[in-house]
Amino acid sequence: MKSFTILAMALVLAMQVTAQKSISCQYIAIKKAQYDSVVRTPFLVFNNQVRKQAGRLLIPMPNQQYKVFNDINTDTDMGEYSYLGDVRSTKLALVKKTELHNERYYLVNQLTGKCDTLIGVPVFAANMQEFVCLNNPDTDEDQLIQVALLKDNAVITKGYIHTRPKTFFHAIAYGGRHTLFAQDDNGKYWKLDPLTE
Repeated sequence: MKSFTILAMALVLAMQVTAQKSISCQYIAIKKAQYDSVVRTPFLVFNNQVRKQAGRLLIPMPNQQYKVFNDINTDTDMGEYSYLGDVRSTKLALVKKTELHNERYYLVNQLTGKCDTLIGVPVFAANMQEFVCLNNPDTDEDQLIQVALLKDNAVITKGYIHTRPKTFFHAIAYGGRHTLFAQDDNGKYWKLDPLTE
């Protein structure tokens, strides 16, 4: 009976954590001109010390050490790592892992080697702390938008927005605090206003 109670409490706690991470959104149709007017924040800079050789991606760390990502190419599994750039004004490298039916993105802390997982390429607000990521609508996963921020070279995920049913977004833009803009696969444009966080 005691283990059943502990299990039930753990299940309730897990459901509460999951519920806290879901962000509801209101979708408002907008014109292309409004979507195009959103200022995009360039955030990647190239680090010529990062290199790829013989299927190994090498990210420089302190004391002449490297964080190493090894490509996978077997009969049953495939994964290739590529360096996309360093996030401006941080010690974070953006790394993409391409799998057979999926893409994964990591922000690698170049001081500690810790990797934070993202669901897509980040799109930053002008403050370079808040960002969102859209997972690739061509993958086998449901489409989500990850809402997060950077603090002390680490990712803090505030929650996830489930995209509009039967709509696939191809691009998103961060229009400022709590306002996102998106373009869907039918050439429509949307303003996303989070209702809760």
